[in-house]
Amino acid sequence: MNEMNPETLLESANFTIDFFERIFAKIESVKAKKLSMKNYLRAYYFEVLNNIELLNVVNMTKLKDIKVNSDLFRLLITKLETQMGAAILFDDEIREGNEIFRFLQSQGKIHNTKNMIVKYSNGKEEKANTKSIYENILQAISFTIVKIEILRKLSGFSEEQLELINHILLERRIVNIKERFIMIKNKLEGIKDLKELSR
Repeated sequence: MNEMNPETLLESANFTIDFFERIFAKIESVKAKKLSMKNYLRAYYFEVLNNIELLNVVNMTKLKDIKVNSDLFRLLITKLETQMGAAILFDDEIREGNEIFRFLQSQGKIHNTKNMIVKYSNGKEEKANTKSIYENILQAISFTIVKIEILRKLSGFSEEQLELINHILLERRIVNIKERFIMIKNKLEGIKDLKELSR
C-alpha cells in the first residue's frame, strides 16, 4: 500500500465534518418551507417511493464489478434522496405520544433479500442469519441516511484516498438500503393520512 501524503490524510479527516454539514444543510432547507407534520410525512413517502423506484431498475449484481468512485456509481448514488428523512429525524416538534413519534418507534419487517441484510448487535454490524429482521422506523431512516450520505461522499474519493478504505461491498450496501426503504414505505402506508396515496 502506498504511503498517504498529508493532504490525503487531511481530506479524509474532514469526512465527518463534511457529512454533518451536508445533513444539516438539507434539514434547514426543509424547515424553511414550514411544512405541517402531515405534509412532512407525505413528502417523505414520495421521497421513499422515488428511491425505491430508482433502485428497482438497478441491476444489483452489476454493483459487484464497479468501484465506489466510478462515474456509474456516482451517478446512481447522487440520485437517491435523503432530505425529507433527515428533516423528520431532526424535527423539534416531534414529542413523545404524538402520531409521528409513535410511527418512528413502531417496528417493521425487513426481508433478508439475497441473504445480504445486516443488523446491529452490540454496536457492530453483522450479517443477519434469519429470513427477516425487525427494526423500528427511526433505526431504518437513520440507516438509509447515513449509508447513502457516506456512499455519496466516498464516490468522490480519489484512488489514493480509497486506499484508506476497506473493501466496499456495494451490492450488499444498496440491497440493505433498498430493503429498509421498502419497510419504511409499508409502514408509512399504514398511517391514516397516507393510505389514499399508497400504491
